[in-house]
Amino acid sequence: MNSLLKLIKESPLSYLPRESLRSLAHFREGYRSRCNMEGAPYEWQYDHWEFRAWLCRHFQMSSEASIHDIGIIELFSTSEADAFHRHFALLAEFLSTADGAKEEGAMSLVDSKIERRDFAEMAKAIRHCPAMYLGSASFLGFSSYLMGDERAQLDLGFAVDEGRAIFRDFQKWVEIEQNNFKLHRPWFKIIEFWSAGSDCGHTSSGAYTLFFKWLDRYTEQIGKPGLFGPIPPTAAGPISRQIH
Repeated sequence: MNSLLKLIKESPLSYLPRESLRSLAHFREGYRSRCNMEGAPYEWQYDHWEFRAWLCRHFQMSSEASIHDIGIIELFSTSEADAFHRHFALLAEFLSTADGAKEEGAMSLVDSKIERRDFAEMAKAIRHCPAMYLGSASFLGFSSYLMGDERAQLDLGFAVDEGRAIFRDFQKWVEIEQNNFKLHRPWFKIIEFWSAGSDCGHTSSGAYTLFFKWLDRYTEQIGKPGLFGPIPPTAAGPISRQIH
């Protein structure tokens, strides 16, 4: 198991918005994608397909089932947090086997097919087609993906571009301006609070929708309208449950 996964296992909320296996998967995809875009090899030290095949044998499931490793583990877990911790326990068990041992230490190569995008361009692309990157319009998925991208940028040591700097300022704006009741909550927790627990982007009050409403409002205020995508007609209007 590589060093980053070990750190996430030991302190998940230092890296993820939630102790969740799906959050971890999106974080890793954001991390992997940024490494590829910057031409830097990344490594997770095990093969996902071999791990999935092992899980099928472990749980006596048909290997023909069209379900990935995350879905398999979730089927045998009682909650998001349980799936998260069960994943690491099962991964450790897999790596202790002969099949897992031969995979550990393998280095993944750079995927040259991934087009390089700066932070704002990447966010626009995901916003335009969330299903391609996240599976669905999910705030947990998007925020986890962005955190993975941010961590990769930090690990690679590349300069912070304008869009990334503005997004970091946006996070501070949410934490200070969006009625946080003087609590020390991170930006994503505030958005989840004001969305009343709805994660999706299919309702006007869902966290995914609210996130982009606030992001568009902020970029408009600082004179950068449309930086992260088109401003919806309602962006300048009242936001559900937002302080006015």
